[in-house]
Amino acid sequence: MTSDKKKNKNFTIENRDSSSLSAFIKRPVPTHSEVSDFEDVIEKEVRHQEIDANLSEIYKDKKGGLIDVKKMKIKKKNAWFIRLFKKALLLAIILVLANLIYAFFFSGDSNVEAVRLEIKAPEQVMAGEEFSYIIIYENPTKYPISKIKLELNYPDNFIFSNSSVEPNNFNNSFNLPSLQAGEEAQLVVKGNLIGKIDSVNVISSTLRYVPGNFSSEFKKEGSAATVIQGFGFDVNLDYPDLVFIGQTSDVTLSFSPQEKVGYLSEAILEFSPTQGAEISLKEEGDYGDAIIKQGENIYLINLPILGDKKIEFKYKVNSDEGSVGLPLILKQKIADTSYIFYSKILEIEAVKSDLNLSLFLNGEKADQAVSFGDTLNYTLNYANRGESAYKNAVITAVLDGELFDLSSLNLSVPGDIRSNQIIWNEQDIAGLQEIKPGDEGEISFSVKIKEYSTTSSLSNAQVSVYSQYGADANSDKEQRSNIIISPLNSNLKLTEEIRYFDVNNMPVGTGPLPPEVGSISSFRVYWKLANNLHELRETKISLVLPDYINYVKTDSVAVGDLYFDDSSREVVWDLGRLPASVSLTDASFTISLAPQESDRDKILVISSGAKVSAIDTITREKIESKAGPKTTKLEDDDIAALTNSGRIK
Repeated sequence: MTSDKKKNKNFTIENRDSSSLSAFIKRPVPTHSEVSDFEDVIEKEVRHQEIDANLSEIYKDKKGGLIDVKKMKIKKKNAWFIRLFKKALLLAIILVLANLIYAFFFSGDSNVEAVRLEIKAPEQVMAGEEFSYIIIYENPTKYPISKIKLELNYPDNFIFSNSSVEPNNFNNSFNLPSLQAGEEAQLVVKGNLIGKIDSVNVISSTLRYVPGNFSSEFKKEGSAATVIQGFGFDVNLDYPDLVFIGQTSDVTLSFSPQEKVGYLSEAILEFSPTQGAEISLKEEGDYGDAIIKQGENIYLINLPILGDKKIEFKYKVNSDEGSVGLPLILKQKIADTSYIFYSKILEIEAVKSDLNLSLFLNGEKADQAVSFGDTLNYTLNYANRGESAYKNAVITAVLDGELFDLSSLNLSVPGDIRSNQIIWNEQDIAGLQEIKPGDEGEISFSVKIKEYSTTSSLSNAQVSVYSQYGADANSDKEQRSNIIISPLNSNLKLTEEIRYFDVNNMPVGTGPLPPEVGSISSFRVYWKLANNLHELRETKISLVLPDYINYVKTDSVAVGDLYFDDSSREVVWDLGRLPASVSLTDASFTISLAPQESDRDKILVISSGAKVSAIDTITREKIESKAGPKTTKLEDDDIAALTNSGRIK
């Protein structure tokens, strides 16, 4: 309140005639409060004068006259819009400045060694399959790079086809265009690999470049690996592990196709027999253009023409220096370079003996895969190739393997059976009393492989047999025959049932039972496939239907594809690859029968028996089996058998 009163004070300055110094000194001095009030009055007066001047300018018209405020029209200004515009303009300026700062300090890596180099290569390829190496190079720095040169170090067995950029020399050096900051580019190189299965093929690269405003050269390195997973076929070799010096033995080579597509159309086969040994193609083999001799122990094989036909060679060791084996290679020659994709040393031991023993299984000396339940027929030939007679000779056959059913042994000549050995002497075979020079004889015996059982010991699923002179199992190898090893095929079993009622006694067929002339009866066919031990490939079940049986539909299929081929009237279940982990799988389909008058009172065959075939991936043998025939009696259906005679009415 006091301040308001001060503001309303009036000041009066008296006029005085006297202006002398004495008069001035006699004047009263104003207080501090009075001075402050005086300054406030002066400040207000100045402000009022400024306001009047500003208002006079505002309320003047274009001619300089005062405006009548009573007649003046006042327009409202959009103050909020102006404020918003100013804020937006300020924000835009800030953003532009931020982008400029980011582009200069943060958008690119200031490290000139941050250039990225990457090689993309397939993990696996087939031998001879064309594929691409993709080399990606990126410049994440804030500097351009130039004078870019890429050098590739291909695997030894890589065959160059072409590239997206023309190479300089040797197809592995490339001059690449410059890259601006943040740019990325790539080079594509196409080719193929020819090498051994499971071989790891490494490609490495070096990228050299010069960053902008730099004179020094920098480099980046990268690498990638590709594994050759197969050729598209399996190489099968049968050969003896022991031969007698001067005696000819057989070496058999064949190629069986795999499910995966192969890209090798030909192969050069090359043997390298040791000193004193020789090998040659059997003259009686008719191969045509499938195999052509190109030099000493060198043959060109046309794989598509040859197919899975076996190539037979004669192998003979002439000296008594022994043998370290028979080296064999398969290669493909392109231009002046040979690429080896398969090699093996056939471990064949040569021994000297005047008494020759030769063992055969089913007429062959080579190793053979067998199946559970098979009967194996062995033949043992003995001969005296020397100049002296052998008296009181003893011949022994040794059967090695827990899967032999020794109770099934059947001997053409009786002998003494001791555990897993069969021993013949002069009391059993008169000719053994004295084997004169040039004498020879033959002994045969057969034995079964046990049926598959879940309790069978399958840790070593193979059996082997050899023969020897003498009863001592530890006799010298020179007294032994060749050994025949027989790996066990996977246990593949097909069960076929044709039913009107299923196992739960529910009807799955339609129409009269037994079938009647003029009516249609349908039945369901059940296929069950069991497999134990090994993985299979190219697994297929097929059944050719009689002319009077019609395929209706597929009811169910667990794996693979089941279809009907109209042209061959064949029902096919194509399973392809069947892993060992899939021990049981099944499928079913429906067929129908419409008997004719000529069928009356007959029992008709519905199925001649389905066939199953597959390739064992371990033994590489083809496994085949066939189910038994089925008729309108529905032999597998106990419920139908109660009222069904199977004869057409």
